[in-house]
Amino acid sequence: MSKSTTTGKTPSAGSNPIGVTILAAIVMALGLFSIVTGVTIDFILAGGDLTLVGSFQLGAIVVGVLAIIAGIGLWKLKSWAWWLAAIVIGIGLILNISVVFLDLTELRLYFLPMLLRALVLVYLTRPAIRGKFR
Repeated sequence: MSKSTTTGKTPSAGSNPIGVTILAAIVMALGLFSIVTGVTIDFILAGGDLTLVGSFQLGAIVVGVLAIIAGIGLWKLKSWAWWLAAIVIGIGLILNISVVFLDLTELRLYFLPMLLRALVLVYLTRPAIRGKFR
């Protein structure tokens, strides 16, 4: 007889560890943040002109879309998602740091996303987590 959870459902052998589920949610939230800030700053504040800051924000939109795709893949424990998440989160961190260096007042807006991206990269590289995606 199999054990059941409090909801009455039998846990499956391939169910996601809670850490991976949280990781996927954070990666998707960071993707949404990138899209919103990219659209807001590039198309509303910068008027859609492809300036240096505008090009960073256009990159943020692309990174955001890819982060959402990576988050969905992480949630489904796809091996390609680990690589995509590591690359996209790394690029997102570089973009955030670059924007802050251009205008230090942006640190208030980008501090939490930069911290979350750094923590996600550290968590992704843990051997136990990396092993879930092989």
